[in-house]
Amino acid sequence: MPNAAVVNPLPSWTMGLAAALLPFAILLVGAVIPAAPSYRFWCTAALMFAFLLVMGLAISGRPFGALINQRNLMSLSAFQSALWTIIVLAAYMTIVLTRIRKGVATPLAVGVPSELWMLLGITATSLVGAPLVLSTKVTKTPNPTSVEATAKATGESRDEIEKNRIGTLYSNPSMADARFTDMFQGDEVGNTAHVDLAKVQLFFFSLVLGFSYFAAVTASLASGELDSLPLLDKGAVALLGISHGGYLVSKAPDHSGANP
Repeated sequence: MPNAAVVNPLPSWTMGLAAALLPFAILLVGAVIPAAPSYRFWCTAALMFAFLLVMGLAISGRPFGALINQRNLMSLSAFQSALWTIIVLAAYMTIVLTRIRKGVATPLAVGVPSELWMLLGITATSLVGAPLVLSTKVTKTPNPTSVEATAKATGESRDEIEKNRIGTLYSNPSMADARFTDMFQGDEVGNTAHVDLAKVQLFFFSLVLGFSYFAAVTASLASGELDSLPLLDKGAVALLGISHGGYLVSKAPDHSGANP
């Protein structure tokens, strides 16, 4: 992959101002704007997403910098964690601020289904567990045959791959080389040029369940429900948990003919 320097397109003071104002905008939308709760939920989620983009630009020079890991690759576990953080926090904040506006005596007493706690725990486990599983590979050396095959498949030179790799783990030279497709590729030098089906499965499970829950929150707020967040089906959470388990387990085997 070509190496390109990360250039921040905005002055630092502009991003600093945006980062400072966005949290106030989020509070303003929830507490002041006279609109339907479902509409304020959408606006709050959009502003949280914008805040994530601004932070990515300010810190890494890339809008989606929050999803780039230490190997300069887009991380699937970071994506699904960001997705659920925005949806759940935007929903909770919208309900709490709406209850305050209505004068509810205990505005923070919002019910959170146990299945939602389980889902957040699963996503957090993947976010922390994936690097832990891969850390066992950073002291190993890939087989020269694997390096040669990957060099041919990616169009890079063997020297480039050897220079940038971290143990048997494939790594980009800079954040500018991170791509959306990184989330679906293997982690090692030996399989980075292949599609990782465990990652594809987790991506679709996260996307479908996330947007379904987003729609459920919208419908719940539109109906006037302000006592709790919408329920999550136990079966859906179980399927997501299995998908996350497969995602983590698939990282454990050696895919590069590693030498200790």
